[in-house]
Amino acid sequence: MPNPAKAAAHIQYIDGLKLIMCYMIMLIHFAIAYFPVGFIGYGSTYQPEERIPAFFAGLPYSIYTNSPFPLHVFFALVALLPTIAFYRSQQPYPSLQRQAIKRYFRFLLPVGVAILGTSLLHSWGFLDFKSLASLTNSPWCLAIEPKPVTTCILLYQSFIQCYFENCSDILTVMWCMYIIFLGSMLTLALLALFGSSPFRKWLYLASIPLLLAYPTYAAFIVGIVCGDFYVHKFPQISLSPCQRGCLSCLLLGLSIIIGYLPDFLFPAPITPFYAYAVASGLFILSLMFNSFLQGILSKPFLVHHAQYSFAVLLVHIWVLAGFSQSIYLQLQSLSHNHLLSFALCFIIYMVITHLLAMAFYQLFEKPSQTLANYVYGSVKSTT
Repeated sequence: MPNPAKAAAHIQYIDGLKLIMCYMIMLIHFAIAYFPVGFIGYGSTYQPEERIPAFFAGLPYSIYTNSPFPLHVFFALVALLPTIAFYRSQQPYPSLQRQAIKRYFRFLLPVGVAILGTSLLHSWGFLDFKSLASLTNSPWCLAIEPKPVTTCILLYQSFIQCYFENCSDILTVMWCMYIIFLGSMLTLALLALFGSSPFRKWLYLASIPLLLAYPTYAAFIVGIVCGDFYVHKFPQISLSPCQRGCLSCLLLGLSIIIGYLPDFLFPAPITPFYAYAVASGLFILSLMFNSFLQGILSKPFLVHHAQYSFAVLLVHIWVLAGFSQSIYLQLQSLSHNHLLSFALCFIIYMVITHLLAMAFYQLFEKPSQTLANYVYGSVKSTT
């Protein structure tokens, strides 16, 4: 692996990782819809005293479907990349300013269209959550069905509210949009204030009170620490290939164990957000020492198609509620095997989602990037 301090700012295996995390999130939602037994999270009908027995009754599927660990890895990556860019840039502060100004406009069109599109498609009958819930006995499918709202509220949610609070009434994945937006702005602010400080390791410790009040942003702080470590400390580590492999496996194993522990096993005051943040950091660190996984994640297909990862997150519910049921029923009529039909249906679901995401990217996300560049250029020209 080349020296990270001298390598190009673009880290290919991080691109591949983003896309893989998006597909893992898709798999979680698909499994909840088609393997709802043992799911005790949002939308489940279990009472508090029933959650633990239901979890164990749903093993091994419940281990995967009850943990949003891949999403928290995505949160950490949102902070990791700007941190690495900050420490590698010869002009880091103009770069932070540019990102801060462009951030909202970068999300504006794809997020707005995703929310508005979900509402319209549901009202036109293209997204059948009730039928899917009935087919698989999944109350989660009913819980994520778009709620009826007025046009004014719909527009407000699409372009303002979703960036500052949980806004999943229309599109369930929007519950975390405000975390991504505010977490990215928090990252830029912390880098601007403390990124150049020689005492920043103490400032990381000082962020603990902030995380006690806002644990949802723990993964972003971990992402900043990992990025700082990657640029300043990682090049100085001298280990043999065998030692690197063993350390990577240890970190990877710990990240998976912690990341997929059910939330009811965490003792107070450790909330799942802290655990997922630590697991995300361990996972990212494990990749830094693992050239084999880096090679897999750096494959040209993954690197190229990583640009569609955000679009995949936004549109996969459309495919889940709009197409997967008919595909599953046809496969089930041929195989009469739920697990086989599930696996084949998920593969087809991935392909359709990816093709739709590619079109969505060209139609809405790419123009939003152009808009963000225009806004930044206009602001810069007036200062």
